[in-house]
Amino acid sequence: MSADINFILVTYERAEEVRCVIDHLLAHARSHFRLTLVDNHSGPTIQRLLSETRVRVPGCRIIQNSRNLYCGGASNQALAITPEPYAIYLCAHECFVFRDGFDERCMEYMEAHPEAAQAGHLIGSPAYPDGRTYQRLTSFPLFRNPDYAARRADEPFVHVQGGFYVLRMQAVRESGAFNPRIPHDHMDVEYSYYLESEGWKLGDLPFVKSIHRNTRPQLAGYDPSIDVYHPLTPVQARAFRAEQMRSGRASVQ
Repeated sequence: MSADINFILVTYERAEEVRCVIDHLLAHARSHFRLTLVDNHSGPTIQRLLSETRVRVPGCRIIQNSRNLYCGGASNQALAITPEPYAIYLCAHECFVFRDGFDERCMEYMEAHPEAAQAGHLIGSPAYPDGRTYQRLTSFPLFRNPDYAARRADEPFVHVQGGFYVLRMQAVRESGAFNPRIPHDHMDVEYSYYLESEGWKLGDLPFVKSIHRNTRPQLAGYDPSIDVYHPLTPVQARAFRAEQMRSGRASVQ
């Protein structure tokens, strides 16, 4: 059976976190999906987990790298073998799904917004809020289509936070994937910028809360309407799950 979504996880050590992320993903995915795991030269503990996952998930694809290609390079490997119309990336260490059918809601959003190439948690940085300040980023000389920032020097810029996102594969095929010159830090910022510079739109998913690891979600702010949280630790994820059970929202069909 053909799939609608390719779930992409990039792994590098930290087997406990990876196992928890996969468990949450598989518990709540409701679409016809494929799972692709790209490993950046991890040790034997992760290798055992990947082998177990291959048996556990029919059609699971595993790409083994002989060196660390970081998130951008590894993500591009997965995207290069994605025939599905959509790809959903989840941080393999810190992104946890809590509600059934989150993947279907991602597809519904993308179908309703055909101009959106990428969707997730849209966020603007106070450190670089507009085109003028984008041009001061240390990584900006590596950005594609740099003239776009100059044309929008005084306009606000936002990006899809990198812990979780859905990609329209048509946009990837037409405009390209992540910038190989920015394999990790600022890769999400550059890619959102690049997609907009190519004429695509960015989408904001109200059921996704994906923020920077320096501002982890706290249990006091748990919201039962949120499908996906990033970044959490496994301990935090268990606390969120317990709160979800108490609130009676453990599963939404």
